[in-house]
Amino acid sequence: MAAVEHEVASWPQVRLNPMFGMTAIYRGKTIFGLVPKTRGFRSATSLWIKFPNLTPSIKKKLAATRRILPPSKPTGAQWHTLPDVAVKDYQFVIEWMAIAHGASK
Repeated sequence: MAAVEHEVASWPQVRLNPMFGMTAIYRGKTIFGLVPKTRGFRSATSLWIKFPNLTPSIKKKLAATRRILPPSKPTGAQWHTLPDVAVKDYQFVIEWMAIAHGASK
């Protein structure tokens, strides 16, 4: 997870903040990711992505990706879960973080 934090920290307008045992990833004032540090919600190897602007193309891509779990509730914060992330998933995670980063304009 440290490699993901290191990569996204280099992106434009990104800042990392500690939050409840996790690292919150922001673009400006908009949060778009959570990476576990000392605790997690579903597991210590899951991370979360939020799409502030869920466009039709992002919805279509999400629908085609079984690996990403939809929000548990249709209202409120729309956090998508990437469960059981391993080192081999680095490129997949970075791709989705980049999509969330772009949607956070």
